[in-house]
Amino acid sequence: MKRQDYIKDHAVILKRLCDKRDKLNVESMKTGLTKKRYQAIVADLNFTCMHIAQEEERILFALGKLRPEEARKEYQPGHFQVYEGIGGELQNIKFD
Repeated sequence: MKRQDYIKDHAVILKRLCDKRDKLNVESMKTGLTKKRYQAIVADLNFTCMHIAQEEERILFALGKLRPEEARKEYQPGHFQVYEGIGGELQNIKFD
């Protein structure tokens, strides 16, 4: 894969995730939400922010600003969820 294509693809994903984050943020500010609905929005917001951070790391890697070993070791979008970082994924990427 060409570096510029990788950056473009992940920039599109990042834009979509940022738009979703903004929408969820606005939705979380509405009055009259039930506690259950508010918690669902916050959980979705946390996961969206985790995915945004991953996409940012992918783009930084493609731009040569981040080495795979410098990527986050884990993501913790909530109190009980812990996800492995994407360093291993980045190590396997080879650009043309």
